[in-house]
Amino acid sequence: MTLYRAHRFWPLLAATILLPLHLKLDKSSPTAGAELASAPTSVQLWFSQPVELPVTKVTVAGADKKEIAVKALVKAEDGAVVAPISGTIGSGSYTVSWRTMAKDGHVIKGDFSFRVK
Repeated sequence: MTLYRAHRFWPLLAATILLPLHLKLDKSSPTAGAELASAPTSVQLWFSQPVELPVTKVTVAGADKKEIAVKALVKAEDGAVVAPISGTIGSGSYTVSWRTMAKDGHVIKGDFSFRVK
């Protein structure tokens, strides 16, 4: 392998090895884009690795951007971050915004929407 090709190879190898180590949202309930027949009582988020619950934040807001009350976050036995909803959710569109951090300090954030019929 020439020196030029070796310089191109190592960054690809490093990315292949390190990419699975980065924190990411694996799934959620409700799922992004879901249309629900009834309002959820909580939002659950599953991440690719354990997160630091004390610095994790989850908000739920209606189409008018007004936040719905969420109780203290808890970690479920299956590793999900659970945000119990204590406010009133009626029919309409809602946006879930979240921010969290892995033990290595890697911070990620995101959002998704769902709708209640």
